Amino acid sequence: MYFSMILFSTTSLPSKSFLRFLNFSPSLIFLNPIHPHWVIIINMIFHPKIKAVIFDLGDTLMLPSGSWEGVFLHAGSALQNYLCENKIILPSLNFRSLFLESLNEYYQIREKTLRETTTSALLRDLLSKYQIRPVDDAELNEALDAFYQVTRLNWHIDPQSPVTLRKLSEDGLQIGMISNAGNEADVIKLLENFAILPYFSFVITSAGVGYRKPHSNIFSHIFDHWTYAPNEMMMVGDRLDTDVLGARDFGLHTVWLNRKGKKNTIPALKPDIETRELHTFHQFL
Repeated sequence: MYFSMILFSTTSLPSKSFLRFLNFSPSLIFLNPIHPHWVIIINMIFHPKIKAVIFDLGDTLMLPSGSWEGVFLHAGSALQNYLCENKIILPSLNFRSLFLESLNEYYQIREKTLRETTTSALLRDLLSKYQIRPVDDAELNEALDAFYQVTRLNWHIDPQSPVTLRKLSEDGLQIGMISNAGNEADVIKLLENFAILPYFSFVITSAGVGYRKPHSNIFSHIFDHWTYAPNEMMMVGDRLDTDVLGARDFGLHTVWLNRKGKKNTIPALKPDIETRELHTFHQFL
């Protein structure tokens, strides 16, 4: 690493704004042994206080209650029933199978490309082939909500989540969310149902911005809401390959919520904190 020598007078320290700017450049080190505050300066740059915490949602703050296979079949039926009852498709059409097959393909593609084209766009494209009358955005959203009303029932909040969020908030930390999700309205509804939405300064979804974690684009939207330096923020998530990898590459501190004690399959990727309990990580802040 290249080390820069920057000297300051013995009577003044650099401005806070200048120090904040330099948080983005870890190659700069303040080394002036005659300055009485040089240790403080280095500490401010390399060990900044965490001011904000960003959470993943699925399998982090909330957990599935059971297997998804039957849930998706039920949800697909709810979607088909809505479309039939509103005379959008013919009752004889097995739309549930068509939609679930397309949805499965969509899930596989987005994992490879890290692009989120949304389930709304998927449904719109599929209906364009089979619908018997035009569908406006309101009806499309209602149809999708019929699907998500079923899937939402299979999620329950981790009891530690409200406790953790309340503790962080009481300690003065800002809280945000970045979630990989094909439908932003579904994410908001889940947070409302769990009564935790007010804790979040923002909710960024891949459906809303078009990119999935670990892509840097989704993390860049943090700065639409906060002005903190990356090393003043921490990302908490259950997946090494999305939450930890994306956050680390963006310069954030990382927490791997490894509830089941899984082996790290990416040895080169070391989270700053690994914990099996959601409520324990904040003691390190």
